[in-house]
Amino acid sequence: MSKQHRNTAKILVEKIMRTLLLLEGFTKQNLSFIFKGGTALMLHFNSTKRLSIDIDIILPNEIKDLESILDAIVKEQGFLRKELQHRSANSKIKKEHYKFFFTPLHKTNKDEEYV
Repeated sequence: MSKQHRNTAKILVEKIMRTLLLLEGFTKQNLSFIFKGGTALMLHFNSTKRLSIDIDIILPNEIKDLESILDAIVKEQGFLRKELQHRSANSKIKKEHYKFFFTPLHKTNKDEEYV
């Protein structure tokens, strides 16, 4: 860990690594997507001033077998499971939010963590 982030909680660093594994999983599945948000900016500007532990993507087309693709990502990238998060929205744009669970290498007070 760099001097700049020596005091950063180890679980936060692990969550960032898991987030990048999740992103890698999307690319391995050959999904066409637009990557946006904090993690995209962090990678684009090669800056860790703002650490981000989620992935914001836009799928330009509806994918009929999205659930099976996400299940494959869970399996191939070392996650335990995924969980759809139901959120209310005042938008006509279809949005889905998922949590991807994993067993943390750096133990916390939880058996599972998520990104």
